[in-house]
Amino acid sequence: MFSLITQKIETEDQKRKIILGTYLVVIYFIIDCFFFVVNLFNPEGIPWLFISGIGLSVIGLILLRKGFTDLSLFLFLARANALAYYFSSTETSDTGTFLYFLADALAPIAFYGYKDRWKGIAYSSVTFILFLVAEFKPDEFSPDQAHFYFITNFTFVLFTAGFIFLFFDRINRKAETAIIEKNKALEKANEELDRFVYHASHDLRAPLSSILGLTNIYNKEDKREEIDNIIQMIANRATKLDSFIKDILAYSQNARTNIKPEKVVLRTLIDECIDSIKYNMNFDSIQFEFEVDPSHSIVTDANRLKVIISNLLSNAVKYADKHKEKQFVKIKSEVLGESVKITIADNGIGIPEEFKEKVFEMFFRAHLQSEGSGLGLYIVKECVKKIGGQIEIQSKLGKGTSVTLSLTHL
Repeated sequence: MFSLITQKIETEDQKRKIILGTYLVVIYFIIDCFFFVVNLFNPEGIPWLFISGIGLSVIGLILLRKGFTDLSLFLFLARANALAYYFSSTETSDTGTFLYFLADALAPIAFYGYKDRWKGIAYSSVTFILFLVAEFKPDEFSPDQAHFYFITNFTFVLFTAGFIFLFFDRINRKAETAIIEKNKALEKANEELDRFVYHASHDLRAPLSSILGLTNIYNKEDKREEIDNIIQMIANRATKLDSFIKDILAYSQNARTNIKPEKVVLRTLIDECIDSIKYNMNFDSIQFEFEVDPSHSIVTDANRLKVIISNLLSNAVKYADKHKEKQFVKIKSEVLGESVKITIADNGIGIPEEFKEKVFEMFFRAHLQSEGSGLGLYIVKECVKKIGGQIEIQSKLGKGTSVTLSLTHL
């Protein structure tokens, strides 16, 4: 995500440089044309200086359009500084030609902006040195001389204007980054919403259609044994539907509710999570092993942590390997300074290597026998992100899975 944001900002920077560079080249092209025409009627004029300026403007514009922004700026500043130096060294300060140095010094700062500020400052420094060479008169540089204030005021104005340029460019850049991040988040939310609506409508409709079909069979069936079987199948479909709706509610609750930090005793919360899944299929065949100190606690959002651990334990039970004589789930907690690490490991059927990177995606199912909503681990990932934690999964097909949850105090 961050690389995409950076790429977009760099594209915007390039676009800004091309637009600003084009304006600068056009402005100086007009200046060159103006002085070229003026000097045509001046016997002492040197129109070749302005002819070369016009030529460089055209070359600079072509380079800009081709994407060679740095080279174009170099040619522009070389020509602009040469023009400013010529005017300042041949004219008196009363004509105001020294102001070209101010424009030439601020142009690269505006061009490069805050991101490449040192390039802009380097170009501006060269321009400032040329200004001093052209205008500075050591014998008149005294507080009782007007030249002293001319030099110092020009310096102060240049530095102040440069600082203002960089300051506002930095603010604009931060605002631009924030907008791009928000747009990226909106794009992600829209994509997830589209996927959610599609899959949710399908997963809601499937058990309902099955229930409707079973009720039609029920109305035509006379045998008690078959009727009991149909009722059990309806109950199973209803349970599946209820589980899916619970996942939807958990997803919605995580997205909409604020974080409520509170002290959570890990062993107590884990026991509550185990109690909530004790009626799940395969639960009675699982041996739970604990390495959780009763004193271990963390300040976090209790509801979200409960959703995380309940989902992880439910998966460990659901995907137990029935062919193994001993089926276990190990739960371990460690306190590492200001952070807590919780590990839930099992010897279940494991996850194929090619699916490990996808298990946290919305509606992804890693196993053909999976009857879940495909939302469980996605909700886990979103809840972990919400409380500022990290989650890591390690698994080997046929061996088992280990999930490590790292949390810090809120």
